[in-house]
Amino acid sequence: MTLLKTYVKKIDLPKEISDVLKILNDNGFEAYVAGGAVRNFLLGRKIDDYDITTNATPDKVKKLFKKSFDTGIKHGTVTVVTKNYNVEVTTYRVDKDYKDHRRPENVEFTKNLENDLARRDFTINALVYNPKEGIKDAFCGIEDLKAKRIKAVNDANLRFYEDALRILRGIRFSLTLGFEIEDSTLNAMNNNAKYLMNISVERIKEEFTKILLSEHFERIEAVLKTDVFKNIIPDIYNLDKDSILKIKSASNNSCVKWAVFIYLTNKKNCDEILRRYKFSNQEKKKIRFFIKNSDFAFCDDKVKLKLFMSENLEFIEDFNLYMKSLGKYFPYKLYKNVLKNKEPFNIKMLDIDGSDIKKIVSDDKIIGKVLQHLLDCVIENPDYNKKEKLKVKAEEYIWKLNHTQK
Repeated sequence: MTLLKTYVKKIDLPKEISDVLKILNDNGFEAYVAGGAVRNFLLGRKIDDYDITTNATPDKVKKLFKKSFDTGIKHGTVTVVTKNYNVEVTTYRVDKDYKDHRRPENVEFTKNLENDLARRDFTINALVYNPKEGIKDAFCGIEDLKAKRIKAVNDANLRFYEDALRILRGIRFSLTLGFEIEDSTLNAMNNNAKYLMNISVERIKEEFTKILLSEHFERIEAVLKTDVFKNIIPDIYNLDKDSILKIKSASNNSCVKWAVFIYLTNKKNCDEILRRYKFSNQEKKKIRFFIKNSDFAFCDDKVKLKLFMSENLEFIEDFNLYMKSLGKYFPYKLYKNVLKNKEPFNIKMLDIDGSDIKKIVSDDKIIGKVLQHLLDCVIENPDYNKKEKLKVKAEEYIWKLNHTQK
């Protein structure tokens, strides 16, 4: 059994979190803030949420906190509702029988904190804190934080065999924090990578998106020396150093990151990749647009730009970020200038509409054609965008259409 070390250190907890701990303590139970909150405090990083671990069983927790609801009651988790936080309170447990390489079939509650910490994924996440006692560390997590090291708790092969998603979480922690993955942990990730096939595509995509968004994406190089991604995201092995840096420097936007990744690794199979990882229809539309227009030779031609804007306005801001990431040119200043000057680039911006055209021509079928012609005119010369001038242009165009047809 590993010696549980205690470090006297004060974490300024929100009052609601301190109150939850105090209520549990005052009723004779142990209770600690666990995992990510303690890790992030020690690293000086933002704490988004607080989880609590306790020897109180779920039924006892629910009796103490009337504003609570079952979250993962099978695994001992009750969510306590406070003014600003939904706090997950989980009973100390030992996990039993992982059959799907994701979640335990059943759990056994325990009164021993160290038994609970022993089931956790990485040493830096096996840290707990209570204001009265300070930080408790069973597996040298603080030492690994100082060394900037990702290390599995106890037997790394067992940790990843139990829950294969931990492999991607470990990679994400490495790339987010800029930490090195310890050799035996990386080897165990590689040994158990086949079990990632048991994880849903949605969870794979979710974790890989976080990996793409990580601030130290360059650390992916160490992982690419293994076969971890071979069965789930094989295209990643097409990345070279330059491509890795392009992804790292890309705008912190998930669609931009994915589009850059697809362009650099396998753009010909863009549609298949979007289908495989179950992107939403809006994401598909956006990423396809990025890839489709990647190699267009943009220049400072206002007419061509406005024609482009007329069909693609909703994606242009992010498209500019995408093009920048690839080191390609998009006339963004010219685009902003067109917007600032309110120069017309779509039919809705014309100083005339279908009802006006209907007064000139009775054939409904050509109204759209006339409006498109007027738009082409004002794109080339914005001064034409006045109702009377547009009426004249419309009449000329309709006369021309009628005489051409004859």
